[in-house]
Amino acid sequence: MDDSLLRPEFTQQIGQLRQKIFKKVKPKALNGKQLTGEMILELAQAYTSAINSGSVPNIQNAWTYVCQNECHRAIEEAVSKYSEKMQPIVAEAKKVMDQNLIKAAHKQSREEAVT
Repeated sequence: MDDSLLRPEFTQQIGQLRQKIFKKVKPKALNGKQLTGEMILELAQAYTSAINSGSVPNIQNAWTYVCQNECHRAIEEAVSKYSEKMQPIVAEAKKVMDQNLIKAAHKQSREEAVT
């Protein structure tokens, strides 16, 4: 809903509430790294799994799990970017069978995928 459809008093009070929240709430961090919403969810799932299996949650193991998932997500994103860049180039290069074009495109796509 657009703010113009709401009472001005309401939008003003919501703005004040947001300011209070942002002043008081600090970003969550673990081992010196700020956590994203997905990372907090993964930690909660790891803790819940540990508790449900009858063991005590281990912060270091949970952190390792989060780091592995973040790395896996980054790899998937890089591979996806690489594939997206290479598909049209390879299709064009197959028509003319230009191996140098494929090598140059591979190099450029790989560099873009890892940045």
